[in-house]
Amino acid sequence: MKVKGPDLGKVLEGRKRKFTTYAEGARMYEMNYYSFVKLAKKAGANFKIKKKVIIDLTMIEDYLGGRADV
Repeated sequence: MKVKGPDLGKVLEGRKRKFTTYAEGARMYEMNYYSFVKLAKKAGANFKIKKKVIIDLTMIEDYLGGRADV
């Protein structure tokens, strides 16, 4: 029997920081998927949780110089 972990959306809900996935982040910043992956890695904003990767948008905004027009 496979044990199901907590719902990641519910865990992160209500936090000060904003998190997203690579695909959603690429759409938000109107970038190519792989360009967004590279940006997230350069900013150090990607966090791996088991097989899922979440991106901290606050860290990306800080890396880009406070750009908050997302």
